[in-house]
Amino acid sequence: MASIVEVGPRDGFQMETTFIPTDLKVDVINRIARAGVRKIEATSFVNPKVIPQMADSDEVMSRIERFPGVEYAALIPNARGARRAIKAGVGSLRLVVCCTETYNQRNVGMSVGQSVEQAREILEIAAGAGVRAEVTLALAFGCPFEGFVPEERVVALARAFAEMGLREICIADSIGVANPRQMRRMMTRLQAEVGERAHLSSSA
Repeated sequence: MASIVEVGPRDGFQMETTFIPTDLKVDVINRIARAGVRKIEATSFVNPKVIPQMADSDEVMSRIERFPGVEYAALIPNARGARRAIKAGVGSLRLVVCCTETYNQRNVGMSVGQSVEQAREILEIAAGAGVRAEVTLALAFGCPFEGFVPEERVVALARAFAEMGLREICIADSIGVANPRQMRRMMTRLQAEVGERAHLSSSA
């Protein structure tokens, strides 16, 4: 069954150079929920020096209305972000790990291996708070810096996350380079490898 996750309040807003007032962010998220979207990536708990637009993430998450049946998620890069998000009342944590070293370093300032280790701590924090955690494997098919991403690398990462207990794994064609045949082959293989331990999804 297909589902829609609205990421505009995070992915869209963070691209704006002019700071969007907190009141407006809260109003937009509330309107999205009223429109019927059941899962919203409301903000991200990152270093505001890196992404100034997310400097008010704690306030945004704590002020939005909580409509019944709506899950309010937040993107988090590390354990510190996870703790902040939980304190602000997040419904679920979304961790992004890039499948290439170059982009992961640029994105979160860590190697892929370090991000995997952070995921262990994040999972423990989430479990302790009764909050669901999920991971997105970004750039699963291609990277603007390293080019083609080997399928085996993505499978190995998915396997590592499934083994540590993450039950939601999303495979993301972040820059739109995969064709339907590649996506089908990847998801079929992942279903065979980790499908019994984790729910798999894909995104572009």
